Amino acid sequence: MSEVPQSETNARTLAAYEAAAEANAVFLHLTPEELAGVLARTATAVAPGGLLAFTVKEGDGAAWSSHKLGRPRHFTYWREDPLRALIADSPWELESLERETGRKDEWLQCLCRAEAARRQECGSSAVSGQ
Repeated sequence: MSEVPQSETNARTLAAYEAAAEANAVFLHLTPEELAGVLARTATAVAPGGLLAFTVKEGDGAAWSSHKLGRPRHFTYWREDPLRALIADSPWELESLERETGRKDEWLQCLCRAEAARRQECGSSAVSGQ
C-alpha cells in the first residue's frame, strides 16, 4: 500500500477519521433543502457510528434579520416533528432531541449517530451530486 502524498491529502480525507462533528447555531442559517444536503455530506466526514451535534432555533417559517451583526442573515426556524422527519430521511439516526431555553430564543439541540449502511448510500450520492 503506497502512502498518499501530502499534496493530495484534503480535508475530507482527514475528516473521514473524525469521531464527531458539531454545528452550534450554524444549521439555522440553512433552508430545509440545504440542511438535507449538509446532513448527507457530513455523514461522510465522520467514522461509521460517529456523532453529529447541532442546534437550530425553534419556531415556524424563515426570516431575514440584521440583529446583532448589522448585516442581513437568513434564519430557518424548526418544529420538532419536521426536524425529526428530515433527520430520519438522512444518513443519521437521532439519538436525542432536547429543547433549551436561551436568553432570547428557544433552541432544539440534536445529537445524531451516523448509521453505517445509510451513511454509504447517502454519502455516495451526496459526493457525486445526485
